[in-house]
Amino acid sequence: PAADLLHSYTKNKFPAKVSPQWPLASIMAGIKKGPHTSATSQQSTAFCRRELLECSQRGFSIILSVCNALHFFGRKIGISRLACLDYQNRKPRLIGNSSKAPDTIIQSVNDSTDKSINPQAIQFGSCLPWLLQKIWEADPDKGPVLISKWDISDAFHRCHIYPEDVGAFTYVVPLIPSDPEPLLCIDLVLPMSWVNSPDLFCATSETVTDEANITFLSDLTPQLSYLPTAGLYKASPAQPAGPSRLQYADVYMDDINCLTQGDQTQQRRLMEIVLQSLKVTYPMVIHQPKKGDCGGR
Repeated sequence: PAADLLHSYTKNKFPAKVSPQWPLASIMAGIKKGPHTSATSQQSTAFCRRELLECSQRGFSIILSVCNALHFFGRKIGISRLACLDYQNRKPRLIGNSSKAPDTIIQSVNDSTDKSINPQAIQFGSCLPWLLQKIWEADPDKGPVLISKWDISDAFHRCHIYPEDVGAFTYVVPLIPSDPEPLLCIDLVLPMSWVNSPDLFCATSETVTDEANITFLSDLTPQLSYLPTAGLYKASPAQPAGPSRLQYADVYMDDINCLTQGDQTQQRRLMEIVLQSLKVTYPMVIHQPKKGDCGGR
């Protein structure tokens, strides 16, 4: 049922409907306020600028002077206030506060968003119960149930927005003394702080697992060859593979969680089917689990 919608996202990118257009006074008020104080210390400013530059270099955003941004995007610009969150044992994270307007003239980016797009696409709370149920129902004579977790790197940033909607997610870059004028960072992709991003993203990540589960049950693809990962992953020893043994995938946001029984051939088959489903949906990078992630084995 979602095929036509997903095809439109592939062809036309993702809608970012924020209205009405901001008056120039509100845009300038947002620029004058600048980033949150958490992003303006010398250390935070250096970190923020490095991160924003990297995002721009990877095609997730563009950085323009205020003059050029207003010239190209005009009143499409909506200002979200940039902030920097510190974490223990990991690097800080940039976020944009899209829920607060810069003045009383205009609503915030989130408050002025059309929230009718993809209603209830995201189904929080179902992944863990389904996984536990599958493990409970698995035949213990078919071997132990093995669990793996795959993380979609830069999840929301894999979803580019409509070209005509670019400008809706704009942030003031923390200033340094050598800047001749304020700079604006404009997202080309779904930002984490936008109220519609989870639903739009999960429309794709849930489809990845739907496609994988269909392929698991197909006799037409007993073994796929996913060359980018050839030889990179070592499967655990188990009993010989068989069609009645468990193979299942479910998703929580950007985490693909997989269950399987069987020998190395069956384990590798599940792994490569999931990777193939991800590959056709996202230009993706799979990274090793970091501290705090739930690694698979």
